[in-house]
Amino acid sequence: MCISGDIYDLNEVQWDVVQNAIAFYRMASDIIKNGNTLYIENHVISYSNPQGEQIVIRRWGKKLLIIAHRFKHSKPVSTDFLNGKTIIAEFGEICKDFSAKAWIVEET
Repeated sequence: MCISGDIYDLNEVQWDVVQNAIAFYRMASDIIKNGNTLYIENHVISYSNPQGEQIVIRRWGKKLLIIAHRFKHSKPVSTDFLNGKTIIAEFGEICKDFSAKAWIVEET
């Protein structure tokens, strides 16, 4: 993980967001390191001018890490991939262009 920028100038609310992101990353790190990518849905053609949306799902054991990004002119992201799974943790929001959300779920 890399945190860059003027992090010492963050206010308390901003620092709380960073700390929550770090805590989420720690929960996801084993899935990132040891897991296998099961699914990639990518409608983004260029990352120089990203448009559209993408979803990546990784599995390690019974746990899944699901990451969704929305860029310029994106469509709403369906969360049907959460059906039948227990949400362990989530971070972010996926409600508009230029937003992202990640979930750690367990298959039942």
